[in-house]
Amino acid sequence: MVILVLTTSLAAGCRNCAIPQPPTRTVTASQAAAEAFAARLAALASAQGAFTLAATEQELTSYALANLAGTPVQDISIWLEPDGIHAQATVGNASDHKVYAFMTVTCHEGVVQVELSYVALDGHSVPRWILASAEKALNDALADMQTSFQIERIELSAGSVLVYGSIA
Repeated sequence: MVILVLTTSLAAGCRNCAIPQPPTRTVTASQAAAEAFAARLAALASAQGAFTLAATEQELTSYALANLAGTPVQDISIWLEPDGIHAQATVGNASDHKVYAFMTVTCHEGVVQVELSYVALDGHSVPRWILASAEKALNDALADMQTSFQIERIELSAGSVLVYGSIA
C-alpha cells in the first residue's frame, strides 16, 4: 500500500485532459503519525481474515518521509481525493527537481492496480511513452508483493483512504 502511494512520483502524462493540480491544503508530517501508521501495518502482518486499513494523508506523508529519510526524495506531500492521489516531492542530489504526480488506484482480481495519469517534472509534463514502462513495473511489483492477501476495495475520500481486504 505504501509503495503504491510513494510511487505516485512516477506518474505519466495526460495530453487531452485538464492538468490536475494538488489540493491547496497543507499536509503536516509528524513522527507520531508515521508511527501510528507503521503500527497498523505491523498489526496486519500477523492478522488473519478480513481487514480494513485506514490511513490519512498526514499518516501517509509522514510514513513516506520517515522511510525515505537519507534518500534524494524530500519534501513529500500526499493528498487523497475521491478521484485519485496527488503527490509532490523534491528529488535530487546535486540539484533539486520538483515532481508532481496524479494517479488513480483500483483493484483487479485482489491486486492493487495503479493508473499513472499525469506527472510533471519541474513544471513540465512528462510524456506518457516515457513512463508507460514505469506503470507496468509498478503494477508488476504490487502484484508480486500481494502473495498472502487480497485487496477487495479501496475507497478514497478527501484526506483519507480505506483499504478493504483479506489475509489468507
